[in-house]
Amino acid sequence: MVHLPRGRAWLVGGVALGALIAALGAAYLILRDGGGDPPTGTVASDATPAEPGSLSASALPGNGWTNSATELVSLFDSPGPVFSATPDLPECAPLRVFEGVLFENEPAFSGGESQLFERPLADGGTLRVSLLTVTFSGPSAVEAILASARSALEGPGFAPCMIAAAARDDIEATATEGAALPVPAGGVSRVLRYSAVASSGGGTVTQAVGWWGDGERLMALTVSAAGEGPDDAELARIAQAAAGGGR
Repeated sequence: MVHLPRGRAWLVGGVALGALIAALGAAYLILRDGGGDPPTGTVASDATPAEPGSLSASALPGNGWTNSATELVSLFDSPGPVFSATPDLPECAPLRVFEGVLFENEPAFSGGESQLFERPLADGGTLRVSLLTVTFSGPSAVEAILASARSALEGPGFAPCMIAAAARDDIEATATEGAALPVPAGGVSRVLRYSAVASSGGGTVTQAVGWWGDGERLMALTVSAAGEGPDDAELARIAQAAAGGGR
């Protein structure tokens, strides 16, 4: 398999595969060990409205959020965990095409910001919300990426890719569809809830992704939770907060 540049692996993996595998792992560790450590960081208590292109912790449901934000120096830069690239599995062909479109449009990158929010859940799981806001030199790059995202993320191959990747790590999973996120017009979203079983236990995982554009800017939202994750109403509130900050 071709190894992607560091940032490229994060951008694709963090939005889809990596976030899911990390959450699946956390889900069965929760049941095996009886809980997990809460995320560390600075607890966000800022109640001021978010600046355009950013998300405020005060706009997210629940309390106890930790957060971090980093300016990106390239389209594929990230300060957070680096997840493996989409595996060379037949089920993952649409996501590999998506990776290629992202890579092709990297030269149009002008600037961006990566934000990560986390808070512990009552059953020992963790809810993670990430928002990537990227500005390109023109709207054509945004249009091309969104067209490919629509095919990859809304298509029938998305859940099978996630399940096949989990199986490669000896995690058996099944998926059910959740309500679509209320992303802005022209955007794409997908919500999947997984039941996972591995040799060390089992658990549930929520995975939600949303991509949308605004002229020369592209926003990518990822929500993942191991354990008793957010319901459809909470996911809608998170998406609305992210979209409000991205206008």
